[in-house]
Amino acid sequence: MSRLTLQQWLLAEREFRGAFGALEEDAVRNQFPALQSARSDYARPSNWPYLLFCASILAPSELPDAEEKALRIAQSALLDPACTDCERDAALVILDSLSNSRSIELAEARGLAKEGLPRRLGVSQSIDWVRRSFENRIDLASGGILQANRFQRRFWDSALQSTWLSVSAPTSAGKSFILAQWMTERLMTGAYKRVVYIAPTRALVQQVETDLRATFRDAKLDSIEISSIPFRSERSGASQEVLVYTQERLHYFLQQFPREAIDAIIIDEARKLGDSHRGILLQDVIEQVVANNPRASVIFTAPLTKNPEALLSDAPDGAKSLPLLSLDATVSQNLLWLEPDRDDPRFWQLLLRRGERNVLLGHFDAGKRLHTIKGRLAKLAILTDTGEGGILIYANGAARAEEIAEEVAELLPEIKTKRQVQALDELCRMTIHKDYRLRAVLRKGVAFHYGNMPLLLRTAIENLFRDGLIRYLVCTSTLVEGVNLPCRNILVHAPRKGRKTPMSGADFWNLAGRAGRWGKEFQGNVICVDTQDIEAWGDTLPTRRDYYRVERTTDRLLGEEERLLAYLRAGAPSERPRSD
Repeated sequence: MSRLTLQQWLLAEREFRGAFGALEEDAVRNQFPALQSARSDYARPSNWPYLLFCASILAPSELPDAEEKALRIAQSALLDPACTDCERDAALVILDSLSNSRSIELAEARGLAKEGLPRRLGVSQSIDWVRRSFENRIDLASGGILQANRFQRRFWDSALQSTWLSVSAPTSAGKSFILAQWMTERLMTGAYKRVVYIAPTRALVQQVETDLRATFRDAKLDSIEISSIPFRSERSGASQEVLVYTQERLHYFLQQFPREAIDAIIIDEARKLGDSHRGILLQDVIEQVVANNPRASVIFTAPLTKNPEALLSDAPDGAKSLPLLSLDATVSQNLLWLEPDRDDPRFWQLLLRRGERNVLLGHFDAGKRLHTIKGRLAKLAILTDTGEGGILIYANGAARAEEIAEEVAELLPEIKTKRQVQALDELCRMTIHKDYRLRAVLRKGVAFHYGNMPLLLRTAIENLFRDGLIRYLVCTSTLVEGVNLPCRNILVHAPRKGRKTPMSGADFWNLAGRAGRWGKEFQGNVICVDTQDIEAWGDTLPTRRDYYRVERTTDRLLGEEERLLAYLRAGAPSERPRSD
C-alpha cells in the first residue's frame, strides 16, 4: 500500500473520523469562555497516542485535508494539559513534518513544550529532523539561512526555475514575507536593477513600501531606492530601485519614462485582472513592461485561485513559465455559524460548519433579544471574544463601521489606555476634530478602519491592533483588498463590497484568511452571523468546502481587440493618477 493510499484510507476510516471530530469540536468550543456547552457529558480526548500516530501518517502529504487534520491534532495535543511530555514531543515532530517551525516556536514561547527537542529524539528521528531542516532551508547570499515552510520552499525553487510565475496560496501561507525575501536576494546579487511591485490599492502601496523598507534595512541594503511616487523629481537616480505602484501609477510612469527597462514586475492580487477597466489597465501595463524588456521576470500572486496557469498565457516565446498552487495549512481555521435560537432568541447557537452539515457546539446568552444588525454584531463580538481581543468585525460601509464601533464601545467598560493609544487620541483631536467619533471608542479599546481615512490615522490604527492595544476593530472592504491585518476572530453579516454587490467566494476567503495569526495563534475563527436569514445572505453563504473550489482567476484573458473595445467603453484612465 502506498503512502497516499494509506492516507486516503485513514481519512475515510470510521474510528479516526469519530475521534478527530470529537477533538475538533473540543478545540473550537474551549476557545470561548462565555459559551454554554451543548453537551454536559463531553470529555476531552484521551486517546492521544492513537491520534498522534494518525497525524504522523497524514503530515507528510500533499492532500490539504490530511495536512489540516495533522495540524489540528498536533496543536490540540500541545494545548491539552493532560498530555504527557512524550506526547507533546510527538506533536512537535508532527509540526516539523509540516514545516511549521513558527508554531513550534510559539509552543515553546508559551511554555506548552520544552525547548531542545532534537536532543531528546532517537537516532532515526534525529536524522529525519535534520533532513527536513535541510529540505526547507534556503541559503541566502548574505550568508544567512531562511527556514521556510513548504509553500515558501516551493515558491523559491519555482522562482529560480522560471521567468513567469503564477502563485496561488492561502492568505496565511506567508506570501508577502517570501516575496520580500526573494526581492532582497535578487537585488543583493545584482540580478535585478529595477523592480516594480503592483499593489491593488493605495492603502496596500503604503504598507508594502513600509514593509520593504524594514526588510531592506534588516538586510543592510541601504543603497536601494524605494518609491511609490512615479515622478522623476522624487527619484534620486539610484543604481537599484523598487517602485511600489498601483497599475494607474505604473501607467503614468511608463508614459513618462518609456525607455527605462524593468527587470521584474510583481503583481499582487492578480485575480483583479478580471475587474472591469482597472483589470484591463493592469493587463496593458504588464504587456508594456514585457515589450520593453522581454527577459523581465513576471510574478503573479493571488489567494486561492484554482487556475493560476491562466495568467501565464501571455508569456513571450522562450520564457519559462510555471504555475504554483498551494493549499498548505499553517493555522487551523474554523468556519462557524451563529444563529438565534428558534425557541428563545435571547440565546445564540454556535455551530461548527463541516462540509454541508452543522455541529452544535453550544449557546451564548445575549441577555435580551438583539433587534438591529449593528446591535447583534456588537454584542456577539464581545460574547465570542476568546479573552485576548484580536476581534475584527466586517461592516458594509464606512458609516456602518462607525456605528458598530460605537455599539461595541457602549457595552464595554472604560480601560486605562496605553501611551500609544493616548497619542492617537491626541492626533485625532489636533488634526481632525475634538468630537471625532474615533476618540470616544478608543477609550474602550475599540476602533474603526476604512479606506477614506487619513493615511497616518489608518496606519496608526493598524499598528495598535497588531500590538493588541486595540481589541475590537470594525473594518470595511479595504481589508479584502490586501491590507495585512491578521486577527483572532472575524465576524461577518451578509458581507457586501459596496452597498449592494454581494461578496464573491474568492473575496470572502481572502477576508477570512485574516483569521488566525501564523506564529501568534494556533487557530482562528470565521464567524458568520444570522446564517438562518437566507434573504440577507442569499448565495454568498460559505461552506468549508468552498475553500477547495474557489473562483477562477479570470474566466479568460482578453484578446487584443476585445481588450481595446472594453478599454474604450470603460473610458481610458487619466495619464496622471487620481483615485487609485
